[in-house]
Amino acid sequence: MISALGRAQSGLLDASLRMDVAANNIANMNTAGFRPSQVVSVENPNGGVTSIVTQAGFGQGYDPGASGTDLVAEMASMMLARLAFSANISSLASARDSARSLFEIVA
Repeated sequence: MISALGRAQSGLLDASLRMDVAANNIANMNTAGFRPSQVVSVENPNGGVTSIVTQAGFGQGYDPGASGTDLVAEMASMMLARLAFSANISSLASARDSARSLFEIVA
Protein backbone atom coordinates (compact mmCIF):
# COMPACT_ATOMS: atom_id res chain seq x y z
CA MET A 1 0.00 0.00 0.00
CA ILE A 2 2.81 2.41 0.86
CA SER A 3 4.51 1.70 -2.46
CA ALA A 4 1.32 2.63 -4.32
CA LEU A 5 1.24 5.94 -2.47
CA GLY A 6 4.92 6.56 -3.22
CA ARG A 7 4.47 5.83 -6.92
CA ALA A 8 1.48 8.15 -7.13
CA GLN A 9 3.35 10.86 -5.23
CA SER A 10 6.33 10.69 -7.59
CA GLY A 11 3.94 10.87 -10.55
CA LEU A 12 2.23 13.93 -9.06
CA LEU A 13 5.58 15.64 -8.52
CA ASP A 14 6.63 14.80 -12.10
CA ALA A 15 3.38 16.18 -13.56
CA SER A 16 3.64 19.32 -11.44
CA LEU A 17 7.25 19.90 -12.51
CA ARG A 18 6.31 19.41 -16.17
CA MET A 19 3.57 22.03 -15.81
CA ASP A 20 5.98 24.47 -14.12
CA VAL A 21 8.67 24.02 -16.78
CA ALA A 22 6.21 24.44 -19.66
CA ALA A 23 4.75 27.57 -18.04
CA ASN A 24 8.25 29.02 -17.58
CA ASN A 25 9.13 28.24 -21.20
CA ILE A 26 5.97 29.96 -22.45
CA ALA A 27 6.45 32.97 -20.18
CA ASN A 28 9.98 33.49 -21.49
CA MET A 29 9.49 32.58 -25.14
CA ASN A 30 10.02 36.19 -26.29
CA THR A 31 13.08 36.74 -24.09
CA ALA A 32 16.22 37.10 -26.15
CA GLY A 33 18.77 34.40 -25.37
CA PHE A 34 16.34 32.29 -23.33
CA ARG A 35 16.89 28.56 -23.64
CA PRO A 36 13.81 26.47 -22.91
CA SER A 37 14.01 23.62 -20.43
CA GLN A 38 12.59 20.14 -20.62
CA VAL A 39 11.77 17.46 -18.07
CA VAL A 40 13.29 14.00 -18.41
CA SER A 41 11.55 11.30 -16.37
CA VAL A 42 13.60 8.31 -15.28
CA GLU A 43 11.87 5.18 -14.01
CA ASN A 44 12.93 4.10 -10.53
CA PRO A 45 13.74 0.39 -10.04
CA ASN A 46 11.16 0.05 -7.25
CA GLY A 47 8.45 2.05 -9.03
CA GLY A 48 7.74 5.69 -9.52
CA VAL A 49 9.81 8.22 -11.43
CA THR A 50 12.59 10.70 -10.83
CA SER A 51 12.30 13.98 -12.74
CA ILE A 52 15.34 15.82 -14.08
CA VAL A 53 15.15 19.31 -15.62
CA THR A 54 17.58 19.96 -18.47
CA GLN A 55 17.99 22.74 -20.99
CA ALA A 56 16.88 21.91 -24.49
CA GLY A 57 19.73 21.66 -26.95
CA PHE A 58 19.88 23.51 -30.23
CA GLY A 59 21.32 22.35 -33.51
CA GLN A 60 23.34 24.10 -36.14
CA GLY A 61 21.98 27.49 -37.18
CA TYR A 62 20.74 28.38 -33.69
CA ASP A 63 19.72 32.03 -33.44
CA PRO A 64 20.55 33.34 -29.94
CA GLY A 65 17.94 36.08 -30.42
CA ALA A 66 15.15 33.51 -30.60
CA SER A 67 14.18 31.42 -27.60
CA GLY A 68 13.50 28.21 -29.50
CA THR A 69 10.31 27.64 -27.53
CA ASP A 70 7.65 25.75 -29.48
CA LEU A 71 4.30 27.02 -28.19
CA VAL A 72 2.35 24.06 -29.59
CA ALA A 73 4.73 21.54 -27.99
CA GLU A 74 4.57 23.39 -24.65
CA MET A 75 0.76 23.44 -24.68
CA ALA A 76 0.70 19.72 -25.52
CA SER A 77 3.12 19.10 -22.65
CA MET A 78 0.83 21.00 -20.28
CA MET A 79 -2.19 18.99 -21.43
CA LEU A 80 -0.33 15.70 -20.89
CA ALA A 81 0.85 16.88 -17.47
CA ARG A 82 -2.76 17.64 -16.50
CA LEU A 83 -3.85 14.16 -17.58
CA ALA A 84 -0.95 12.54 -15.70
CA PHE A 85 -1.85 14.56 -12.60
CA SER A 86 -5.47 13.35 -12.82
CA ALA A 87 -4.38 9.74 -13.30
CA ASN A 88 -2.13 9.88 -10.24
CA ILE A 89 -4.89 11.46 -8.15
CA SER A 90 -7.13 8.54 -9.18
CA SER A 91 -4.38 6.14 -8.15
CA LEU A 92 -4.16 7.80 -4.73
CA ALA A 93 -7.95 7.57 -4.34
CA SER A 94 -7.87 3.85 -5.19
CA ALA A 95 -5.09 3.22 -2.66
CA ARG A 96 -7.09 5.14 -0.05
CA ASP A 97 -10.24 3.13 -0.77
CA SER A 98 -8.32 -0.15 -0.60
CA ALA A 99 -6.79 0.79 2.75
CA ARG A 100 -10.19 1.87 4.07
CA SER A 101 -11.73 -1.47 3.03
CA LEU A 102 -8.86 -3.39 4.63
CA PHE A 103 -9.26 -1.51 7.91
CA GLU A 104 -13.02 -2.15 7.89
CA ILE A 105 -12.43 -5.87 7.40
CA VAL A 106 -9.84 -5.97 10.20
CA ALA A 107 -11.98 -3.94 12.61
